[in-house]
Amino acid sequence: MSEASPETGDVLSRGARGALALGVRQAVVQLLNMAGAIVLARVLTTAEFGVYGITVFVMSFLVVFGDAGLAAGLVREHAEPHERDYQAIFTFQQVLVFIVAAVGFTVAGPLFARAWPGAGIGHLVPALFAALVLASFQTTAAARLERHLEFDKLAVVEVMQALAFNGVAVACALGGVGADSMAAALVARAATGAVCVHAVTRRPIAWHWDWTRVRSRLHFGLSYQGAALVNLIRDGLVTVFVGAALGNAAVGRIFFGRMLAFYPFVIVYMMQRLLMPLFARLQASAKDLRRAVELSVFAVAALVVPVQTTVWALQEPVVRIVFGSQWLDSLPVYRWLWFAATLEPELVVAIALLNALGHADRTLRFVATTTAFLWLAGVPLLLLVGPTGYGIAATLMLAIKWRLVAEADATTDTRSLAIVVPVWISGLASAFVTALVARAWPPSSPLSLAVLLAACLATYSVFLYLAARDRTTTALRWLRAQLVLAMAGGAAPGAARSAAGSLD
Repeated sequence: MSEASPETGDVLSRGARGALALGVRQAVVQLLNMAGAIVLARVLTTAEFGVYGITVFVMSFLVVFGDAGLAAGLVREHAEPHERDYQAIFTFQQVLVFIVAAVGFTVAGPLFARAWPGAGIGHLVPALFAALVLASFQTTAAARLERHLEFDKLAVVEVMQALAFNGVAVACALGGVGADSMAAALVARAATGAVCVHAVTRRPIAWHWDWTRVRSRLHFGLSYQGAALVNLIRDGLVTVFVGAALGNAAVGRIFFGRMLAFYPFVIVYMMQRLLMPLFARLQASAKDLRRAVELSVFAVAALVVPVQTTVWALQEPVVRIVFGSQWLDSLPVYRWLWFAATLEPELVVAIALLNALGHADRTLRFVATTTAFLWLAGVPLLLLVGPTGYGIAATLMLAIKWRLVAEADATTDTRSLAIVVPVWISGLASAFVTALVARAWPPSSPLSLAVLLAACLATYSVFLYLAARDRTTTALRWLRAQLVLAMAGGAAPGAARSAAGSLD
């Protein structure tokens, strides 16, 4: 068994503690988000739920226009940035955000209102730019926590944000506020994040203009954020084109189908924030990096594939019992999007790896290609067959996704497909058994559905252990070692080396 260096062991140890904190935080946050989505799906009309989908899209806008990707550059740098670097990037970001917000208030808002006079979005556009200003006070402070893998502190911030958003949205919706409940929730989320992140970092806000420090990081930052911007344009196919051409009800059906298909990935999408700095710190050792990538591919797939396959097997009772029968007509969209999501575990790791190695231009090219394809194929399909056309177009992008995964595999000599095959075999086998049971004894209540879901996941665990015993036990042994270190509050060099070595 080879032994990792003390520094590598420490990074892996902190990465594991970060993964634990991120996992716990995501479990809490997604429970809150799911509870909020369930209540909103039952309270709001299909068109009003479309406004909820637009609001989620708007939250992505806040991330894209926050800092030109400069904070992400600070996260991936090998050497520790100087305090002046954080201050200079924060100052540049503030200038950028206030310009965008000022233009948005005076120009974009009125134009949007004239373009979609009956969209029913209320005060969502003004709330967007107010939230953008508030969120700008959070970005660099959060980047500092991410860089040092202090996701336990970041977890506190994001749980509070989820509480603020879902609490305000649900309270206002139940109070009959309508679309304006989303606007209020958006501002509440941004304000809560700005206050909480500075409370946990305990660093004073400081401005310092230094163009030299900013300019040296713009190449990576613009490529990194450019990918997010193009991705935003891709998502705009639903919120902009579908909303304008087919109406908010169509947006609601597509958003619901996408939520059901991609909800298992919310946790692993957030794990990119952990994986990128983790891979960046290990890039000096090809062996350690490859080992971390292989473990990440297996872990991500093992987490999300059983949820994907279980929901597929129980899609009709899940929608009917949990969300309401009014959403059953969204299942055709969901089914196509389910196939579109089959490469997401590998894709999540691939994007984090390429960004960590400084290849943000590759991810930008990938996102640009998928965006162009989705618009070129999606628009005619949407006009031809309605909301289901979006799912068909998304599924056709699988070939483009696999090409990026292959590029990432080549950088570390990894075979992602071979790693996830036993996971998919286990997931599909357990889903098949569950579907047979559900046909014989259809679930009719939340309790019977929960029992069936739990049984399916338990069956999957047994199948996975049988199909990939060595890899599963290795991952569990490593995780157990990191949990011991996390509970001890840290790792001595020898213990860190032992824990890292257990990956071999």
